[in-house]
Amino acid sequence: MSLLSRLLAEEYAAEDWRSDEVERNSASLRNDATIKNGVIRWKSNNSVPPADLVDHAVKIGLPVNAAKSHATRDKETRAFLRQYRRNYKGPSAEERAEARAAHGPGVALTNVITGHKWTT
Repeated sequence: MSLLSRLLAEEYAAEDWRSDEVERNSASLRNDATIKNGVIRWKSNNSVPPADLVDHAVKIGLPVNAAKSHATRDKETRAFLRQYRRNYKGPSAEERAEARAAHGPGVALTNVITGHKWTT
């Protein structure tokens, strides 16, 4: 393990991070992400990593602008949720059947993203 990884592991120990997780996250950020104009994105899905990983990228010295990356992720998440709410048509027959099997008939449920309420 590198000196930087050991130091980060000590720093993260207070947050219950294990040193192998620090090493694995560091490797993922270095190998599986791209950085353009200070914004870090996963190569696999072009999304900005979660806040803790963006901050970790900064700590390991990657040329990431944390504020810009966080703002980009938040903006893209808001756009995704707006589109999801616009497209949501209510639970499918399969979702209704699964909910009825899991919760029983006559149970009120709410989609926490759209606010749509329905009964099993």
